[in-house]
Amino acid sequence: MITSIHTSLLTKCLLFLDRDKWEKQHYQEIVVNNYFWRIWEQDEIDFIEERGGILHGYEFRWKKRKSKGQKKFNATYPDAVINIITQDNYPDFIL
Repeated sequence: MITSIHTSLLTKCLLFLDRDKWEKQHYQEIVVNNYFWRIWEQDEIDFIEERGGILHGYEFRWKKRKSKGQKKFNATYPDAVINIITQDNYPDFIL
């Protein structure tokens, strides 16, 4: 039961963070392409921006730690920048 509540809360937080980021891009007229990345093994990166030909990946976590998805994404796109967004630094992501 706790897992499903935690998952539901995390899903809602992701939706709000994505929405707030899109609003920032729109109002500040930031030209980007937005994506998400998932492979067959279910590894993923939650939010990707392509700005100026560079991929900026964002992984949303409660605590700062690397995931398998980050390692595989970096192996596939070695020039990409990965940022971990946590409860401590999320304002920097949306403001």
